Amino acid sequence: MSQPEAIRGVKFWPVMLAIFFGSFISTLATSMINIALPALQEHFETSLGAIQWTITGFMLAMGTIAPITGYLGERFSYKRLYLAALLGFTVASMLCAFAWNPTSLVIFRILQGSFSGLIVPTTMTIIYQVIPREKQAMAMGLWGVSAMLAPAIGPTFAGWLLQSFSWQWLFWINLPVGVLSLFFVSRF
Repeated sequence: MSQPEAIRGVKFWPVMLAIFFGSFISTLATSMINIALPALQEHFETSLGAIQWTITGFMLAMGTIAPITGYLGERFSYKRLYLAALLGFTVASMLCAFAWNPTSLVIFRILQGSFSGLIVPTTMTIIYQVIPREKQAMAMGLWGVSAMLAPAIGPTFAGWLLQSFSWQWLFWINLPVGVLSLFFVSRF
């Protein structure tokens, strides 16, 4: 079975950069917040149990939305779904940085988790739909690097951001990466 002409003309590296950055920030958002719980608890003057919902809500939303990715991707196209998920994730990150109390932060993190839950399965599907078969193994390897690199550097990077700046930077850092990913996805 031969692949369609459109797939043969795909530029591998631009597509992979868009996929890499998107899955990287999605995974990074999961691992960076763990280190910030004491700082968030102190800033919002709330209990640890209340602020832990920033992690729990994110993970629940991420796991809940992921199963409908296939339906949404087939209905609206995976490229549009990925663009919408990246845009939503980036906007939700900005909203998290503007959170004024623990409840608003938890709500914005749930929103961020919903979009993050769309990013990971969408990127894998795009690899299998767009990348030529002979380059799919390398593409999945690069995708795996983004999934492994983010949790490896996330806590250290979060600690540095908290020490050098403030907890809001845990979310501000997603904006330039999100915009760069949006550029690559819309362009390629």
